[in-house]
Amino acid sequence: MRTLAAAGTLFVLTFCTPPPTFSDHLQIRLAECEADLCGGLWTLDGTAGKAQWPNDIVAELSVERFDQDKVLIHRKDVAGPSLGLTAVYTGVLHDLRVEGDVTYSWSGHWSESKTSKWAAALDPAHAFSGATNAPSAKAHPRGPLPNLNGVWLYTNRDANGKQLSIAFALVQRAEDVTLVQMQTGLLQIVTFRGHFDSPTSISGQSCAETFSPLHPNCIPDSAVTSTLVDPSHLKDNFGAVLERVAGPDDPRYTQALALLPPIGAKPFLPEPPFDLNGIWQSATQQGPGGRYKIVQKDNLVSSSPSVGGYPIFAGWYFRNPIVSGTARAKGSTAQDPRWAWMGFFIENPDEISVNFENTTSLFFRVSPPPANDLPCNSQNQFHVTRYFAWMRGRVAGAANDMTSARCWLTISADLGFAQGQSLLAALLMSSSPPDYPLAFRLASQAAAQGDILGELQLAGMYRDGKGIAPDAAKAQFWVAQAQRSQDLASWQRWNTKNGIGMSMMDVMGAIGDMWEAAVSQQMSDEDLARMHLNDMQRRATINRMNH
Repeated sequence: MRTLAAAGTLFVLTFCTPPPTFSDHLQIRLAECEADLCGGLWTLDGTAGKAQWPNDIVAELSVERFDQDKVLIHRKDVAGPSLGLTAVYTGVLHDLRVEGDVTYSWSGHWSESKTSKWAAALDPAHAFSGATNAPSAKAHPRGPLPNLNGVWLYTNRDANGKQLSIAFALVQRAEDVTLVQMQTGLLQIVTFRGHFDSPTSISGQSCAETFSPLHPNCIPDSAVTSTLVDPSHLKDNFGAVLERVAGPDDPRYTQALALLPPIGAKPFLPEPPFDLNGIWQSATQQGPGGRYKIVQKDNLVSSSPSVGGYPIFAGWYFRNPIVSGTARAKGSTAQDPRWAWMGFFIENPDEISVNFENTTSLFFRVSPPPANDLPCNSQNQFHVTRYFAWMRGRVAGAANDMTSARCWLTISADLGFAQGQSLLAALLMSSSPPDYPLAFRLASQAAAQGDILGELQLAGMYRDGKGIAPDAAKAQFWVAQAQRSQDLASWQRWNTKNGIGMSMMDVMGAIGDMWEAAVSQQMSDEDLARMHLNDMQRRATINRMNH
């Protein structure tokens, strides 16, 4: 984890939530982990409750105490493989998280009690109903937001006693907040990206000072908390203080405003949660070892290794961009289980940054996104990347939703993805009426990137004069180019029926058959992961060239 003094970055602003005082009418849901098992769902209603775990254990809970000083809960298993087991949970509240010890007893099975550790995350959307000194159960409290626009100064001394001052421009656009480092002589960089959770709290991510294919000038760094002490002072949990020294009329603030559009600053995601269900792959740990299954139900999110086993994470996701919960700590063993906070930062519906034990890892979806999981619009308000826009176009096409297919493929094509360009060209040529001129432009763009479908499409259109004047020589050139673009096996896959002596429909992949094959072809997780990683690398290269 990097501190402000070390890296000149800022962070996650949030007020600490006062722990609730216990009430007979208290209603709380918890995502719970203990011993060697994670993914428990606890529902507390006054002094009673119910707990369920992924291994079919069901327990009754009795709440003796749940306040800022102590948590004390009794458990009795009423169904599942541990029928009759009892346990006593003790712990302490830390904002929206409980940590503590658990003691198990199982008459007729164990001669003595056993102990372990447990931790749970409280569901912010359903917690504290009936509690005193507790925040509203409303998922996203609203109210007039403070205007934090201006220049903020961090002052400290380095190891040699020399005073160090770093200026930041805080740019606030409605609920979105961006922090830009303005230190003299250094490249101006975005160091924080986030948004208001309420009039008194902001959540988001600090940014590392290197390039990323997803963030032109912002790689999510370690999560840090800061408190808005008053309208002119921010204080982080390391004790570093930022002071507002100028308003938005300061020239440095104007420079920050001018800086944001060129670096690709994006509007923040809409609030409603995305559907995260599916298989996700680590961008740095390829293969099954870096692959996890996410299960999301009623805002409860759990994650387990894709190869099988119980969940290793359980938490809550009730609005973008944060999922927060508990995961098995590194070095944890069955004999010494330990749990630690884990947070997901939702970059877009298909890519997430996972913050865990002072490290950040990027994960992306490798299973096909659910059909119609998102409405498509030309503004691409969900920040879907070109690869996943192409995938959603394929899924929509397979469901015969050609309106959505065209929308998603247009987004993918506009973002320069060759497969999106050629698949959109195929859709346009099979539409009624066909749009050959636009299809020709798209096929040309795809072919220029070595896309075999685009090359085949050009060959067909040059030969038959669709969208361009007939040119037999160019048609033959693109047929030959398509052959060179793929090895024999790939070429045979595209030409299993007629070879290269094709009719117009055959040259373009027999539009109907080509569309069906492109949409329904099943790729392995490895193929999808490799394709997405290649696209990420291309985007990273483009970002470097642009900066």
